[in-house]
Amino acid sequence: MSDGDSSSLRVLLERVGQGEESANAALLEHAYERLRILARAIFRKEFPRLAKIHDTGSILDEAVLRLYQALSKVQPATPRDFFGLASMHIRWVLLDLARRQQGEAAAKAMNGTAEPIDPGGEPIEQAIWTEFHRYVEQLPADEREVVDLHFYQGFTLAETAELMGTSKSTLTRQWVRVQMRLKNALPWWDGEW
Repeated sequence: MSDGDSSSLRVLLERVGQGEESANAALLEHAYERLRILARAIFRKEFPRLAKIHDTGSILDEAVLRLYQALSKVQPATPRDFFGLASMHIRWVLLDLARRQQGEAAAKAMNGTAEPIDPGGEPIEQAIWTEFHRYVEQLPADEREVVDLHFYQGFTLAETAELMGTSKSTLTRQWVRVQMRLKNALPWWDGEW
Protein backbone atom coordinates (compact mmCIF):
# COMPACT_ATOMS: atom_id res chain seq x y z
CA MET A 1 0.00 0.00 0.00
CA SER A 2 1.56 3.29 -1.07
CA ASP A 3 1.91 6.25 1.27
CA GLY A 4 -0.52 8.24 -0.89
CA ASP A 5 -3.07 5.45 -0.76
CA SER A 6 -2.67 5.14 3.00
CA SER A 7 -3.03 8.92 3.44
CA SER A 8 -6.18 9.01 1.32
CA LEU A 9 -7.63 6.14 3.30
CA ARG A 10 -6.87 7.89 6.60
CA VAL A 11 -8.61 11.07 5.40
CA LEU A 12 -11.67 9.06 4.39
CA LEU A 13 -11.71 7.26 7.73
CA GLU A 14 -11.59 10.62 9.52
CA ARG A 15 -14.58 11.77 7.47
CA VAL A 16 -16.43 8.57 8.39
CA GLY A 17 -15.60 9.17 12.05
CA GLN A 18 -16.99 12.70 11.81
CA GLY A 19 -20.29 11.32 10.55
CA GLU A 20 -20.09 12.70 7.02
CA GLU A 21 -22.83 10.92 5.08
CA SER A 22 -20.96 10.51 1.79
CA ALA A 23 -17.76 9.29 3.46
CA ASN A 24 -18.81 5.62 3.77
CA ALA A 25 -19.49 5.33 0.05
CA ALA A 26 -16.27 7.20 -0.80
CA LEU A 27 -14.30 4.90 1.50
CA LEU A 28 -15.68 1.78 -0.15
CA GLU A 29 -15.14 3.21 -3.62
CA HIS A 30 -11.53 4.00 -2.70
CA ALA A 31 -10.87 0.46 -1.43
CA TYR A 32 -13.03 -1.36 -4.01
CA GLU A 33 -10.23 -2.57 -6.29
CA ARG A 34 -8.23 -4.07 -3.40
CA LEU A 35 -11.39 -5.72 -2.08
CA ARG A 36 -12.19 -7.09 -5.56
CA ILE A 37 -8.72 -8.66 -5.86
CA LEU A 38 -9.05 -10.11 -2.38
CA ALA A 39 -12.52 -11.55 -2.99
CA ARG A 40 -11.46 -13.09 -6.31
CA ALA A 41 -8.37 -14.71 -4.81
CA ILE A 42 -10.17 -16.25 -1.85
CA PHE A 43 -13.22 -17.24 -3.86
CA ARG A 44 -11.41 -19.02 -6.69
CA LYS A 45 -8.77 -20.68 -4.55
CA GLU A 46 -10.85 -21.80 -1.61
CA PHE A 47 -14.42 -22.10 -2.85
CA PRO A 48 -14.15 -23.40 -6.44
CA ARG A 49 -17.46 -25.24 -6.26
CA LEU A 50 -19.27 -21.97 -5.54
CA ALA A 51 -17.87 -20.60 -8.81
CA LYS A 52 -20.39 -22.77 -10.66
CA ILE A 53 -23.19 -20.77 -9.03
CA HIS A 54 -21.71 -17.36 -8.18
CA ASP A 55 -19.08 -15.03 -9.56
CA THR A 56 -16.58 -12.71 -7.91
CA GLY A 57 -18.82 -9.74 -8.55
CA SER A 58 -21.74 -11.21 -6.60
CA ILE A 59 -19.45 -12.14 -3.70
CA LEU A 60 -17.91 -8.67 -3.64
CA ASP A 61 -21.27 -6.91 -3.97
CA GLU A 62 -22.67 -8.80 -0.99
CA ALA A 63 -19.52 -8.16 1.08
CA VAL A 64 -19.47 -4.44 0.20
CA LEU A 65 -23.17 -4.13 1.05
CA ARG A 66 -22.57 -5.75 4.44
CA LEU A 67 -19.50 -3.61 4.98
CA TYR A 68 -21.46 -0.46 4.09
CA GLN A 69 -24.15 -1.40 6.61
CA ALA A 70 -21.50 -2.14 9.24
CA LEU A 71 -19.91 1.28 8.69
CA SER A 72 -23.12 2.90 9.92
CA LYS A 73 -22.52 1.22 13.30
CA VAL A 74 -18.73 0.88 13.47
CA GLN A 75 -16.26 3.58 12.50
CA PRO A 76 -12.84 2.05 11.91
CA ALA A 77 -10.21 4.52 13.11
CA THR A 78 -7.29 3.26 11.05
CA PRO A 79 -6.66 1.50 7.72
CA ARG A 80 -5.76 -1.52 9.83
CA ASP A 81 -9.22 -1.50 11.45
CA PHE A 82 -10.95 -0.98 8.10
CA PHE A 83 -9.18 -3.86 6.36
CA GLY A 84 -9.85 -6.13 9.32
CA LEU A 85 -13.55 -5.30 9.11
CA ALA A 86 -13.55 -5.82 5.33
CA SER A 87 -11.81 -9.20 5.65
CA MET A 88 -14.31 -10.34 8.22
CA HIS A 89 -17.26 -9.49 5.98
CA ILE A 90 -15.78 -11.20 2.90
CA ARG A 91 -15.08 -14.29 4.99
CA TRP A 92 -18.65 -14.26 6.36
CA VAL A 93 -20.18 -13.95 2.89
CA LEU A 94 -18.20 -16.94 1.62
CA LEU A 95 -19.03 -19.02 4.68
CA ASP A 96 -22.72 -18.14 4.36
CA LEU A 97 -22.72 -19.17 0.69
CA ALA A 98 -20.89 -22.42 1.49
CA ARG A 99 -23.40 -23.24 4.26
CA ARG A 100 -26.32 -22.45 1.95
CA GLN A 101 -24.89 -24.70 -0.76
CA GLN A 102 -24.28 -27.53 1.73
CA GLY A 103 -27.86 -27.19 2.98
CA GLU A 104 -29.23 -27.33 -0.57
CA ALA A 105 -27.11 -30.39 -1.34
CA ALA A 106 -28.34 -32.11 1.83
CA ALA A 107 -31.96 -31.35 0.90
CA LYS A 108 -31.44 -32.79 -2.59
CA ALA A 109 -29.88 -35.92 -1.10
CA MET A 110 -32.89 -36.39 1.19
CA ASN A 111 -35.25 -35.96 -1.78
CA GLY A 112 -33.25 -38.37 -3.92
CA THR A 113 -32.46 -35.63 -6.45
CA ALA A 114 -28.79 -35.23 -5.60
CA GLU A 115 -26.32 -34.77 -8.43
CA PRO A 116 -23.61 -37.41 -8.89
CA ILE A 117 -20.53 -36.92 -6.75
CA ASP A 118 -17.89 -34.86 -8.51
CA PRO A 119 -14.67 -36.92 -8.63
CA GLY A 120 -12.62 -33.71 -8.75
CA GLY A 121 -12.64 -33.47 -4.97
CA GLU A 122 -14.11 -29.96 -4.88
CA PRO A 123 -16.62 -30.67 -2.07
CA ILE A 124 -13.81 -31.96 0.12
CA GLU A 125 -11.63 -28.96 -0.73
CA GLN A 126 -14.51 -26.60 0.00
CA ALA A 127 -15.17 -28.31 3.34
CA ILE A 128 -11.50 -27.99 4.24
CA TRP A 129 -11.42 -24.27 3.44
CA THR A 130 -14.70 -23.74 5.28
CA GLU A 131 -13.12 -25.35 8.35
CA PHE A 132 -10.07 -23.11 7.89
CA HIS A 133 -12.17 -19.93 7.77
CA ARG A 134 -14.19 -20.98 10.79
CA TYR A 135 -10.98 -21.61 12.72
CA VAL A 136 -9.63 -18.19 11.74
CA GLU A 137 -12.79 -16.67 13.28
CA GLN A 138 -11.80 -18.30 16.60
CA LEU A 139 -8.20 -17.07 16.68
CA PRO A 140 -7.22 -14.48 19.29
CA ALA A 141 -7.88 -10.97 17.95
CA ASP A 142 -4.21 -10.09 17.31
CA GLU A 143 -3.55 -13.32 15.41
CA ARG A 144 -6.79 -13.05 13.44
CA GLU A 145 -5.76 -9.54 12.45
CA VAL A 146 -2.46 -10.82 11.05
CA VAL A 147 -4.36 -13.41 8.98
CA ASP A 148 -6.87 -10.76 7.88
CA LEU A 149 -4.23 -8.32 6.68
CA HIS A 150 -1.62 -10.72 5.30
CA PHE A 151 -3.69 -13.62 4.00
CA TYR A 152 -7.11 -12.16 3.25
CA GLN A 153 -6.09 -8.64 2.23
CA GLY A 154 -2.85 -9.70 0.56
CA PHE A 155 -0.59 -7.16 2.25
CA THR A 156 3.07 -8.18 2.43
CA LEU A 157 4.52 -8.88 5.87
CA ALA A 158 6.25 -5.48 5.75
CA GLU A 159 2.98 -3.70 4.87
CA THR A 160 1.13 -5.65 7.54
CA ALA A 161 3.76 -4.67 10.12
CA GLU A 162 3.41 -1.03 9.10
CA LEU A 163 -0.38 -1.15 9.37
CA MET A 164 -0.14 -2.79 12.78
CA GLY A 165 2.52 -0.39 13.99
CA THR A 166 5.13 -3.04 14.71
CA SER A 167 8.45 -4.16 13.26
CA LYS A 168 8.64 -6.63 10.43
CA SER A 169 10.67 -9.05 12.56
CA THR A 170 8.06 -8.99 15.35
CA LEU A 171 5.27 -9.52 12.85
CA THR A 172 7.17 -12.35 11.15
CA ARG A 173 7.49 -14.15 14.51
CA GLN A 174 3.77 -13.66 15.09
CA TRP A 175 3.02 -14.99 11.59
CA VAL A 176 5.06 -18.12 12.32
CA ARG A 177 3.10 -18.62 15.57
CA VAL A 178 -0.18 -18.28 13.67
CA GLN A 179 0.95 -20.84 11.11
CA MET A 180 1.99 -23.26 13.87
CA ARG A 181 -1.38 -22.79 15.60
CA LEU A 182 -3.19 -23.48 12.32
CA LYS A 183 -1.08 -26.57 11.66
CA ASN A 184 -1.82 -27.93 15.14
CA ALA A 185 -5.57 -27.24 14.89
CA LEU A 186 -5.98 -28.33 11.27
CA PRO A 187 -3.74 -31.39 10.73
CA TRP A 188 -4.66 -31.59 7.03
CA TRP A 189 -3.30 -28.10 6.42
CA ASP A 190 0.16 -28.17 4.85
CA GLY A 191 0.96 -24.52 5.53
CA GLU A 192 0.47 -23.52 1.91
CA TRP A 193 -1.56 -20.42 1.23
